[in-house]
Amino acid sequence: MELSTDRNTVRLHIEGVHNAAQVESLIRTLALMRTDMLPGVPVDKDKQDKGGANAIVEKQPMLTMVALRSGGFRLWLRNRGFGWLAYEIDDRAATSMRNLISKHTKARETADFADTLSP
Repeated sequence: MELSTDRNTVRLHIEGVHNAAQVESLIRTLALMRTDMLPGVPVDKDKQDKGGANAIVEKQPMLTMVALRSGGFRLWLRNRGFGWLAYEIDDRAATSMRNLISKHTKARETADFADTLSP
């Protein structure tokens, strides 16, 4: 794979038969290459394609999270095609997420996630 000097295009050479691990590696490589391309992925989701073509909706998501010693937490989301994606969420964003989730869900007595710490 080769990214053009203007960062607008990429040259791909994908041939042969590939197993699941090889496809995952290809997806990861393409995703990392996409981070360097122009134009970048819009920060505002409303500026994406109105038909949702730029979003993949996962109807069977799995997630887990761990608190970080430095504050905030790491959120892991599973997509059946992409695999696991990890996001480090700072305290400000975590508070916003908590407030949104609390507003739109019923309170529960117990947490569904283990309270573990990660480096």
